[in-house]
Amino acid sequence: MNKLLLLLFISLFLNNCSYTNKNFQTITKNVKEYEISVTTNQNSLKTCELQLTAININSDLDDIYIEVKVYDRKNRIVGLFNYVIDGVAKGKIIERKSNFDKISFCKIVKKIEIFAG
Repeated sequence: MNKLLLLLFISLFLNNCSYTNKNFQTITKNVKEYEISVTTNQNSLKTCELQLTAININSDLDDIYIEVKVYDRKNRIVGLFNYVIDGVAKGKIIERKSNFDKISFCKIVKKIEIFAG
């Protein structure tokens, strides 16, 4: 019985100390015939990374400006990322990765907003 309780305690402790962000889903937005997806990834123990993917679905515009705002639980901005992507042909996929300066753990992220034009 003691071994079972110890195993349960260790399992709960390791799960709570995990630095991965398993709950955050990818945010997707369609703007000017571009599909823009954003998610976070815990790259290492102290590095949270924003991953952006932009796909030119069928746009004649080969450039786009994208701004991503990331909020924490208290609705404070913990990340603001700006991207100017140019030279994107139809059907091409562009990926960008950026590290957060203000936070180390992706578990802090509660909301992401995408603005593009």
